[in-house]
Amino acid sequence: MPATQPMNLFERLLAVFPEAVMETHELIFRSDDGPDIQMAIVGFHHFCDEPNQDIRSFIRAHSGELSDAALAQYGNAAVAIRSFSCFALGGLLGLSRSGQIDDSRLALLQAQLPQFIDDHLPAIQKSTTA
Repeated sequence: MPATQPMNLFERLLAVFPEAVMETHELIFRSDDGPDIQMAIVGFHHFCDEPNQDIRSFIRAHSGELSDAALAQYGNAAVAIRSFSCFALGGLLGLSRSGQIDDSRLALLQAQLPQFIDDHLPAIQKSTTA
């Protein structure tokens, strides 16, 4: 697979991120799940239509690296980073559940996500405030 493929995947997710943010705002009123879980669910369903019971535990497994303390260095950007991270992680889980990527590819993409976020932070922040 070409080296640019992971970034292309994340760029595709970033392109639909503003719509996902709007969709999540609508879902929050109809669900007990918080915005992080909702973003992950929207990301998951971007690639997979089947129901998923594991999304909550998958996002909770990343709660340490997405906590307020872990993201404090980013100041006001922390909310946007957490939101996009949950959306992208949900999307990766959707790709995995639908058989489009295997577990090793899932792990690789998860490892590449922070660099993509660092490289595209202004666009990610803009998407959450639009």
